[in-house]
Amino acid sequence: MTTVPPNTARLRVRPRWLRSGLLGLGLVFFGLPFTLVSCETPGGFGHTRQGGTTEWTGYDLATGSEPNRSNLRPPGEFLTDVVPAQPLMAAALALLIIAVVCSLAMSRPQARRCVSAALAGVTAAVLTAATLLARFEVIELVTDQLSDRTLPDGRTPESYVSIGGGYTLTMLTLATVLVADLYWWLRHRRTRRGV
Repeated sequence: MTTVPPNTARLRVRPRWLRSGLLGLGLVFFGLPFTLVSCETPGGFGHTRQGGTTEWTGYDLATGSEPNRSNLRPPGEFLTDVVPAQPLMAAALALLIIAVVCSLAMSRPQARRCVSAALAGVTAAVLTAATLLARFEVIELVTDQLSDRTLPDGRTPESYVSIGGGYTLTMLTLATVLVADLYWWLRHRRTRRGV
């Protein structure tokens, strides 16, 4: 009976847990801002005075929850900053959860890598579309509220709405998983062909 040296066993296990950990980090990054309204917005936006920011995390956009706000106006001066639940964002979140579960539950390395690469690619595409749509909805809100205000030269309502670091970091984790698994797949395919 042959035994696998401890170091070899660790090397075999590590990529699986690394992949699951990266995908799990994507779920953590969903709690960071995905869309935000700048503190430079003339006269403020929604519930905030000028100098305050309004930020929606991925979870806020997926569920329709209220955004995080700073430098609030008095309650009687609140304007709307509600963005309804975004179905595409909810779909991206569901796909990411499925990817984490599959990376943990699937036992065959080849199937696990192929499935995680496919899910990472699809999730990235859906997440990008969802984030752009959410930004468009926020731009519409900002445009309505700035319609009677004077904007600095060269600025438009779009100038005050940006995509946050939560989206960037989530995409980075998905891209890392996708590239790593595609690299493994191409290398494995060449090895099988004897190239």
